[in-house]
Amino acid sequence: MEQSDQGADGQLRAGSRLAASGVIRAAGGIVWRWDEHAGLKLALVHRVVQDDWVFPKGKLKAGETEQDAALREVAEETGLRCRIGDFVARVYVRDRRRRLKTVSYWTMRALPGAPAADPKAEVDGLRWLSPEAALAQLTHGRDQRLLRNLIRAGALRFRAHAGDSGSGTPSTLVDRPPAAGGLEL
Repeated sequence: MEQSDQGADGQLRAGSRLAASGVIRAAGGIVWRWDEHAGLKLALVHRVVQDDWVFPKGKLKAGETEQDAALREVAEETGLRCRIGDFVARVYVRDRRRRLKTVSYWTMRALPGAPAADPKAEVDGLRWLSPEAALAQLTHGRDQRLLRNLIRAGALRFRAHAGDSGSGTPSTLVDRPPAAGGLEL
């Protein structure tokens, strides 16, 4: 991808080659929460038709930004309300019909409270796993590579907001891989 195709936030620029090429565009989230006893947990979903465990994601609707699509798809597939974080990566894959597809990922913090929606019927399972257990559970090598690269880059660490009381409770996921603009796989 040319450098000019995306902004610093990972969003494809209007009129970019990729946005105008007919490539199927999708977006999703590396959804996380903090468990006081078990530490960092990541959400994986089980898709019925594909019989696989993946990070929640889905196709963009007409006129929708990648970030909006990522939030919508995560809510639809998990039932969770989330706060979007930083851009992580754009992954290039072939869909079941062998068409080129891009999936853009952001970190997302699962928010407490009422669920956003009932999960879609295409998803029949949601698991909260440690990064290491998620790595073993993910079905596809591309998802495993994404998570492995985040772990290797030291991207699955926490920082506290400047105004925090210093209790040590994490508040935002740091996902700044060494490559500017996220990882490209």
